[in-house]
Amino acid sequence: MTANTIVQWALVVSIALTVVLLALTILRCRSEKKNYFLLCSIGLLFYVTGNFMEVTSYDVGGAFAGVKVMYIGVCMMPPLFLLFIADYFDIRLPSAVKPILAALMSVNAVLIWTAEYTGLFYTSYAYTDTGTVHGLEVLGQGPLYYVIYVTTLVCVALSIVLTAWCMARRREYRANRPRLLLFLIAGVAPFAANLLYSVLTYVVQTDPHGVNYTPFVIVVAYMALYLGVLRFDFFDYSTITLATLFDMVRDVFITVDTRFRFMLANSVAYELFPALSKFEKGSDIGELENWPEELRFPDSTPPETGVNFSLKHPGEKQARRYYTWTRPVELKGRLMGYILQIQDVTEYARLQQELQNEAYTDGLTKLNNYRYFFRQAEVEFDRAKRMKQPVSILILDLDYFKTINDTYGHAAGDEALRIVGGRLKSVVRPYDIVARYGGDEFVILFAAAGSGQGGLLAERVRRSVESIRFTYGNTDIRITCSIGVAICDDGSEGLDRMLHRADAALYKAKANRNQVCVAGNEDYFEGTVNRWRDPDRGDENLADENDGSTKPDDVSNGDANPI
Repeated sequence: MTANTIVQWALVVSIALTVVLLALTILRCRSEKKNYFLLCSIGLLFYVTGNFMEVTSYDVGGAFAGVKVMYIGVCMMPPLFLLFIADYFDIRLPSAVKPILAALMSVNAVLIWTAEYTGLFYTSYAYTDTGTVHGLEVLGQGPLYYVIYVTTLVCVALSIVLTAWCMARRREYRANRPRLLLFLIAGVAPFAANLLYSVLTYVVQTDPHGVNYTPFVIVVAYMALYLGVLRFDFFDYSTITLATLFDMVRDVFITVDTRFRFMLANSVAYELFPALSKFEKGSDIGELENWPEELRFPDSTPPETGVNFSLKHPGEKQARRYYTWTRPVELKGRLMGYILQIQDVTEYARLQQELQNEAYTDGLTKLNNYRYFFRQAEVEFDRAKRMKQPVSILILDLDYFKTINDTYGHAAGDEALRIVGGRLKSVVRPYDIVARYGGDEFVILFAAAGSGQGGLLAERVRRSVESIRFTYGNTDIRITCSIGVAICDDGSEGLDRMLHRADAALYKAKANRNQVCVAGNEDYFEGTVNRWRDPDRGDENLADENDGSTKPDDVSNGDANPI
């Protein structure tokens, strides 16, 4: 077997390895950083194929065709390797570099392909089969040859310098210096092999047509780089790490492009949206089955704040609550898409509701407490003032409550408060606000209740409380209450003023117990409070000290009247 045959078989193996390298890069590497390496590998395929065509040729035309294919690869590999290094290490090159390199590769490729007509690449050449390897014997180089040679030197030198700089200066790469040597080897080894071939062929002239080891060295260097990539996850390390992190957390992560077309998702996303397993990438995410209506953005512009939505799952009685953040993904200042982070906040919402209930709920009666009352009452008073609507305030105090505590114990008093609280919730309207005011006092805000209703609603409450009977131990206990009412027909009064007027009316009502007193609209310090017993009980009306002629029908006449 001749040396030329051995070289031919070595080149066949190199071509096969290059094809495998291309296939692995396409199929196994998911990172965007593989793109330039993939293009470099395509250039390598041109290079080794051209070498094979040259050594298997039998005439000058065949040999020169192989040289043209080979040098197309030479035009591609060094610039693309430089771009690969810059992209991998996130080095931002000047904006003009890529267009210049692309132009050089394109122009050089065209000039090489037409070199036999222009003489720009080789001024003279001949076919030879007298040396170790058959091929083209170059008798003179043209200007294009030197342009390509200088371009190759500059790109390889810059690649080496950038790699060495990152290894020395960038902290995040210092721990991986041994691994990063693969980049230096991939850049230096082919250059060193070609330099050795040039020295032996043209300077020492030991074998003018000897074996050029450069294609074999490049294939081995690229395979070593790729194997290092697979072994140490050079390409996929960040991608795999992020994917692992995303799968470790219980939040859903879904990536979409600028038009909200589905791209990627973590494993938790497939649990929340099972239809994702059959959902094609590039499809509008809004078309996904069970996709929340709240996450459909017609103009593909998500809100800056988060979005809440609920989703009911099969087998669960209650819908779960979720909160979504939308974060933009940018590459060098350009918007590439969005990451949707969806978090299950059901438990958080429940705890928050419990805390809010504890903050605004009276633990004994389970009514709202005074904090909640003041918070909601301010809202209602603002609405009444804006709409010029009536509003009534009722303050209720249990009669002889201290006697119940002293006679039967505080447990009996607590039971009385619980029963009264439950009764108040059942007797008021759904939109009224009832709360425990403190001690044995309760407060009720009647919305949209003026002079014609406020007193009547209060009387309904008094009758309901009066009907309470409960047994504690062996004793039947009866409860009654006194109620003070303040009414404003046009929403012009503030909450504090009406509470003072209702409190003044309560003070008057407690003089005789178990009655409702409605405060007059005058200033509560100087106004009058008329006390009325319920006419339905047959009791005699108790006239006010200032006006003995007042009757129950005069509730709406502006004076304060008990009912």
